[in-house]
Amino acid sequence: MYATSADWKVNNGTWSTDQEKTMTAKMKGLGALHWFFIHTGDDTGRSVVVWPDKETAHAGLTAVRDEAAAEIGNTITSTCEGEVNGF
Repeated sequence: MYATSADWKVNNGTWSTDQEKTMTAKMKGLGALHWFFIHTGDDTGRSVVVWPDKETAHAGLTAVRDEAAAEIGNTITSTCEGEVNGF
């Protein structure tokens, strides 16, 4: 398994249940095994996605990160990724 993470600046001031449902469906459609969005502050958050492998992750992220930024209006401030170890 492979995991990716992005820190987001929430520029529009909100994160709705509808956005969550839309992004969950989109991430599953791109092959994600698990997708989480953690609210880290009033206007910041972190997405964590677990993928089956690096290739699926990179293909999915190419599609979704630019779309998410354009559709929702948020900005990625940093990213990280790597192989998943443990349980």
